[in-house]
Amino acid sequence: MVLGSCKKDTVKNINLGLNLIKVFDDSLAKADNESMRICAGKDRLYMTYGVANALNYINGSANIEIARCKLMVTNNKGELIWKYSLPDNIEMGSLIELNDGGCLVAASNKNGYYDNFNPKLLFLFRFTKNGQLYSTDSISAPSSAAASTSFKEQNLFQMPNGNILIYGSFFKYDASENQDYGFACEYNLNGSVSWIKSYQYPFAANNMSTKLTGCQATADGGYIFVGDINEVLTWNIAYSKIFVLKTNAVGDTIWTKFFNNKQSAWCRNIIPSANGNFWFAFNSTINDKVIMNLYEVNSNGDSINSKTIDVNHPNYVSVILSKDGGIFTLLNTVQYAIPYYQAFNYSQINTMYLQLKADLSISKKGTFQNSSNDLLVGACKTSEGSIACFGLMQTYMKGYYKPELIILK
Repeated sequence: MVLGSCKKDTVKNINLGLNLIKVFDDSLAKADNESMRICAGKDRLYMTYGVANALNYINGSANIEIARCKLMVTNNKGELIWKYSLPDNIEMGSLIELNDGGCLVAASNKNGYYDNFNPKLLFLFRFTKNGQLYSTDSISAPSSAAASTSFKEQNLFQMPNGNILIYGSFFKYDASENQDYGFACEYNLNGSVSWIKSYQYPFAANNMSTKLTGCQATADGGYIFVGDINEVLTWNIAYSKIFVLKTNAVGDTIWTKFFNNKQSAWCRNIIPSANGNFWFAFNSTINDKVIMNLYEVNSNGDSINSKTIDVNHPNYVSVILSKDGGIFTLLNTVQYAIPYYQAFNYSQINTMYLQLKADLSISKKGTFQNSSNDLLVGACKTSEGSIACFGLMQTYMKGYYKPELIILK
């Protein structure tokens, strides 16, 4: 499998007080939160995003497919180091820096449209520190998967033993069911898989979606995951539960706790606290009113602290991070007066952020809006302690976006 060559891009630098904004030249970047990720390394930032077909944008298509995905690496100041394009029609899910200074990228043919990539396989691309492709590998779906299965979301986590924990969801569709399953597996960089497990919570007979979206290691050698379960009742009505899953070291379920039973809920990650507990955030929507929910849970998944914040805007995703002893929460809000499926092409989009103190009182609240629209869907804490936010900035024409990196000092 041959990848494209390394490419330098023109970068626009904008200084706004203590914030640094970088806008990169790729005017057909696609507004899709699943293909836009960011993670921090020792002295670098790693980002992925999708680039779509121009014709679909010009025609105003609401269903824009990604033509290819790109991996971009910068230093902590947002200065481009190298960039790579993955093969056409394969979408990146997540990435992580390795101990040798290189990185590992997970990708899939998540829609199962393209014959040159088997949708039942999760693809892994390993790069050197200088951006050269070192190796490619693939993982098969769990044995419980049907003949017609495609991997969808993938996330990577560095395990204490040096292996990589891969988790997310795969879509299983056959004559009996049509739904997403959560999965987790342990991957060794020599190419072997120690174990792989799948997870499903059947609150209804069909049309369920179970996804693992965040993970942390626990003191007993196991793992704690967060995710969401979505029950689709009709084409535009869904009810969601957020769950916290505790497993042992090989992915066996120890317990599961559930939160929320409302329309449209999203949970993106979980973070540890200094006292051994864990924090996670999720958004729940009822009749287009969004509530931000913060929870602290102990090692048994019991809620010991929580806060609810009225966001007042239709919302897309949330990320929670620790910063200077407090909690930093990034919210992407979508303001629109037209059907939601057209929002990325025709409405105003901006990103709200909240910074909370240790007592959960709000210390900062604001909105990113560099141009007409800013769509920030990922955030991480850099090795220097800054917060890096990544997403897209709308350019001269609605529907056209460029990758955007904002670093909060």
